[in-house]
Amino acid sequence: MVRAALLTSFGASIGTDTGQVSVVAMEEGWGAAAGPLLDGLFAHALFSPHIIIRAGSSLVGQSVVKHELVHHLSHFIRPREPAWLAEGLAMYFETLELAADKQLVTVGRPPPGVAASLRSGGIMSVNQLRAGAAIHDSESGFYPSAWLLVHYLMNHRSEALRAYQNALADTANESEAWDEAFASLTPAELDGQLRGYLDGGRYYVYNFPFSPRKARFTDARALTVHDGRATRALVYSVMSGYAKKTPDVLSRTSAELEMCARQETDEVIARDRGHPLALAVKAWELGDQIEASAAQNSTMANPSNWMAWWLLATTLRAHGINDDRFGQAAEKARALSQGNRAVRLDGR
Repeated sequence: MVRAALLTSFGASIGTDTGQVSVVAMEEGWGAAAGPLLDGLFAHALFSPHIIIRAGSSLVGQSVVKHELVHHLSHFIRPREPAWLAEGLAMYFETLELAADKQLVTVGRPPPGVAASLRSGGIMSVNQLRAGAAIHDSESGFYPSAWLLVHYLMNHRSEALRAYQNALADTANESEAWDEAFASLTPAELDGQLRGYLDGGRYYVYNFPFSPRKARFTDARALTVHDGRATRALVYSVMSGYAKKTPDVLSRTSAELEMCARQETDEVIARDRGHPLALAVKAWELGDQIEASAAQNSTMANPSNWMAWWLLATTLRAHGINDDRFGQAAEKARALSQGNRAVRLDGR
């Protein structure tokens, strides 16, 4: 429903094929792993996107998940976006709201605290934003400044913004796209307009009629004990990476969470040597080398699972084996993953 609401607010069809995003709702152990400050996160793991949330929490209320989901969906709708536009749009849509009756989508409200952050820290210039060099500097104010630029353009220069996005779709040259769309506006003039907008400009909140499709379940099965433990290992490994970036948010350190993930995978593999998910977490997320024979066993037990075949291909490559088995396993994995556009092997 969140995906459909975002696509609706983009002006895109909710039938757009954006692949499947895995959602893991965790109940037992969430507090020990995540703590009270985090209800959900979005991560790329195992060559595909995952949403991991506290069981019972509201997905539509989680700005972090919506922010990252915007990035995921944009990959299929407008893949050519400079950093300032990508992050500004993600912040713009992260405050998306669904009416209680699910018939209306509302977008455009400022994220809490963003205006105060800009007033205290200052606004990056348009030229600095377009250069994108400061995106990884947490003290630079890149993200709130990108939000302000997008929010202003959405409200007061929407035609120019649309022309810029259309030009980006036609050319890989950002400067040409910018000059074509904003020819009558210098960067210095736009900087001044942004300062005025922050100090008291008016903006719109947009409402879109919404008719979500009913959820359709194509398959259901109970997880085995091994499936559950391997999934828990995936959660721990993702949170371990998150803890490196935000060490003050989670209850455990990155090293502690990594140890928990490794304990879970080792326990599963000790009893099911070819379990594809446990092996994948161990190899791809924890960086451990696995035996080629274990990966081979995984494909034999799970011949229709792309993950098992890609695991075999990457394991053979890690062992320096580049014979026909490697090529066949890689091609098999690519063929089986074609049904899900969200799976990105070889960076596709």
